[in-house]
Amino acid sequence: MRRTFREWLTGAGLNCTILSAADAESALQLANKQTIDLAILDWHLGAGDDGLQLLQDLYESTPTSSPSW
Repeated sequence: MRRTFREWLTGAGLNCTILSAADAESALQLANKQTIDLAILDWHLGAGDDGLQLLQDLYESTPTSSPSW
């Protein structure tokens, strides 16, 4: 599913960098290296993590940002 989304977004010709991560830990490592403006998260990430927890972790790792919801 992750590869399909990445291919679709890449093919859409958007003027942005598209990152993908296999799990929550990898996503947090990417977020520590680059600002994330939009995250598409899976509810079930495996290894006991879920998308809501990752969203909270991403938010806490970038306290100067505010969610656009």
